[in-house]
Amino acid sequence: MLQLQSIAKPALLRHLFMLATAYPAQIRSYNKMLGQLTDAGNITTLFHYVRLLHTAFLLSGLELFKIGQRPKRGSSPKLVLWNNALSNAVSGKGFENAKSDSEEWGRLVDNAVGSALLNQLQGAPYELYPDAKPCIIGGSGMPLEEFFRTPLADLFGPAN
Repeated sequence: MLQLQSIAKPALLRHLFMLATAYPAQIRSYNKMLGQLTDAGNITTLFHYVRLLHTAFLLSGLELFKIGQRPKRGSSPKLVLWNNALSNAVSGKGFENAKSDSEEWGRLVDNAVGSALLNQLQGAPYELYPDAKPCIIGGSGMPLEEFFRTPLADLFGPAN
């Protein structure tokens, strides 16, 4: 990625990625990220670096979605890693330690669901429409094991 794009602040890009691995599937405002990152540039630079990491299939900044409304550009994104192993490698916690911390486990499960969607639907002809129906995964909804075993095309049906 560094050879294909001009990166004015490579340290900022690296710190942004490390921040995302430390807080998988959390909503982070660009202003809050600026306060947490060393060598911070500005919100436009952070937004650009999130887009670069997205094109490298490392992380995506998912914008807030509300039924009946278009996503707002620049809203606080949920940073979802395309592979949970990235977060697990950085945290250094084992499976049992992560699972015993309910807050961390919830973020890892949320990230795993998000990464499954990002990976399996990449390039697929699906998108959100104002009449989208929410689907609860885990807890009282579809069991996680079933979600991960089911091809996403079966969940979403034929593309419109």
